[in-house]
Amino acid sequence: MDKKILNRTDAATYIAKKTNLQYKDVVSVIEEFKNFVMESCKKGQDIEIKSFIKFKNKVLKGGLRMDLQTKQKINVPDMNIVKVSLSGNDIKKINR
Repeated sequence: MDKKILNRTDAATYIAKKTNLQYKDVVSVIEEFKNFVMESCKKGQDIEIKSFIKFKNKVLKGGLRMDLQTKQKINVPDMNIVKVSLSGNDIKKINR
């Protein structure tokens, strides 16, 4: 089976057909959800939509590092890392 990577267009088309909403309205909702997640993650907030998905923030501490090629010391800033996971029940449904 060839794996196809689904994108926003695929998701919006599917949701529009299932809900009888206009495609452009679904795209707007998806875009606003993305903006919500991005803004929350920038603020360091975790997001949990019960029985669906979690976005958990972790700060990767920066500091002084060495560039292995040039042997120069460089300052690396703190970085937000976001871990995304589905709820346990959804994972069980996928694996049935």
